[in-house]
Amino acid sequence: IDESLAAYAEALTYVPADPDVLNNYAVALRTAGRPGDAIPALEAALARAPDEPSFHMNLAIAHRTLEHWALAVPHYEAWMAVTPTPTDAGPLYDLAYCYEQLDRPADAVRIYNLFLGMVRTSDPDAAERATERLEGLSH
Repeated sequence: IDESLAAYAEALTYVPADPDVLNNYAVALRTAGRPGDAIPALEAALARAPDEPSFHMNLAIAHRTLEHWALAVPHYEAWMAVTPTPTDAGPLYDLAYCYEQLDRPADAVRIYNLFLGMVRTSDPDAAERATERLEGLSH
């Protein structure tokens, strides 16, 4: 990770506004356990490519990691808006969890159900976790 961080930092000296380099640098920062440091790079990447789903996703993950639920949600929602048929169900679970933390149970239920529809047969353990969350919301 340290080598990746150094390489991306060097690349940014040559192409400081390249959104892909900014995004990759931010992912490396987040992987290194520095999600707060990743946020400015992701915001800069999004300023240059506002419809890129992976940039929204990575910014949402950075905010969620820091438990910034209200800041994560709009980026998960933006990811959903530009990814109408996601192939990765993980962000749906994360979004539903963020809704839970923000006391938005109806939204959490809706998204957990989408998640369940994607993983019910392919990942029974994930389906069970989502089912448990749904049961907790119904009490």
